[in-house]
Amino acid sequence: MDIKIKERYDFMNPLLNKTALCIPHKEFKDQDGLIKFFKSIVDKKLIKQSDQSQKTFLKTWIDNWVEENNISKKIGETRVCETCQALTFAKKFCESCIQGYLAKNFPNWSSGIDEIDDLIRKCQKKTMRPDYIVEWIPYENFLDPTLKARGGCASIYSAIWFGGRYDSWNADKKQLERTGDRKVILKHLENSSNPNKKWFREVKQHLDFMMKTNPVVKCYGLTREPTTQDFMLVLEPMTINLGDFLLKNASSLNWQQRIEIFYDITYSLMKIHDSKLIHRDLHPGNILQGRNSNIWYISDLGFCGPVNQEPGDIYVNIPYAAPEVLCGKGHTQASDIYSMGIIMWQLTTSHPPYGGIYREGQLKPFINKICEGLRPDSINGIPPDYENIMKICWSKNVSERPNAEYLFAYFEDKLKKIYRNELLLPELILPELININYSSEIYVARSHNIKRLLDQNEDNIYEENLDNVYINNSMKFAQDEETELILIESDNED
Repeated sequence: MDIKIKERYDFMNPLLNKTALCIPHKEFKDQDGLIKFFKSIVDKKLIKQSDQSQKTFLKTWIDNWVEENNISKKIGETRVCETCQALTFAKKFCESCIQGYLAKNFPNWSSGIDEIDDLIRKCQKKTMRPDYIVEWIPYENFLDPTLKARGGCASIYSAIWFGGRYDSWNADKKQLERTGDRKVILKHLENSSNPNKKWFREVKQHLDFMMKTNPVVKCYGLTREPTTQDFMLVLEPMTINLGDFLLKNASSLNWQQRIEIFYDITYSLMKIHDSKLIHRDLHPGNILQGRNSNIWYISDLGFCGPVNQEPGDIYVNIPYAAPEVLCGKGHTQASDIYSMGIIMWQLTTSHPPYGGIYREGQLKPFINKICEGLRPDSINGIPPDYENIMKICWSKNVSERPNAEYLFAYFEDKLKKIYRNELLLPELILPELININYSSEIYVARSHNIKRLLDQNEDNIYEENLDNVYINNSMKFAQDEETELILIESDNED
């Protein structure tokens, strides 16, 4: 990891977020005025001569930040591309030129499966930026894939990608340029050599969503493991998952920092739901912090279960799963909101719910209790409005739960008031919990055939099905300090 870059992002992100939330944009007659205002903040904060390189970096970063916003939202001024005469919102490249460049390269690659080729080509035809391009990547382009974690439906490898991803457009040479060799995560999707239509649909949904520069973990493309012929996702490495972060920083995180985290998470979920998607397996193990910033992203959208899941199976992390899902009614956006309510509790206590563990032999009564109304213990001293929203999120009555837009608006309003010194937050007093040595097995998702269970007598409706056990994001890891988490890279690596 580039420590200097991370420090710069750590400096700039809170500053921009704070400014953007506090200053009404209508005060500026045009976007240039807003950009100048942001850059004036950098000038005021960095006044030493030794700060000049950082100042230049941050001002360039502001330009890129604004341009990214313009492209994704199609706002701001357009210009005519000197090469193809198309209109573009970008200043440093042209979407049409990039799409044309990629299209000319279509004959030069193939995955061997027409559906995959068609999927990637459709994505490339909709490319809006040089650093958000999905590719087919030959497996031989990866150096030294190293197994990091293994589960029932996926295995995780880290590797070096020769040449790296596309990163920028060279207007003089009229071609895309790459980052250079780059560390990536390879997620091996077990038994995916002959994927079904559902799998193709989920891949398409994920890639379409990611291509819009939405706040989820980036997927750079697909590759194929030569021995099994299974497909692998090529993913952006991240720093740490939320569960581990909360345990590691339990005593140092204040209320403001916890609200800032949930601001990021609810924004990500809002964008997912706005796209009419459902996550289906939200828990702190697949909420990840970016490598070069403190921004939090939701991962594993659409890839949390087996490729060829049996009819009637659900694939969930039980403590975070909504009661209606456990009763076999299927996932909805409201069931994602339930999961967010449980995560709100964990964000407050820094500990997993229900002690973080439950015994296999106790699964039936545990599920029964959740469906009957069991929820994590109440917490003394938290703001009443926060507690109220948390409990509404995990309401047994699905219609009472708020939507993701409401949650985001709540945390956005809180941050505005905090940044404007209009809200005095109480001191956060963590509850005294049993000292448990939590492991990565906290975030375990198992496959349960609910249809089979529902067909049984009512007394046995929640009898556990342990024929297939799938370990999700955190899987089982070697017990040593250097082990890295799924999609996670250690802090001191480049």
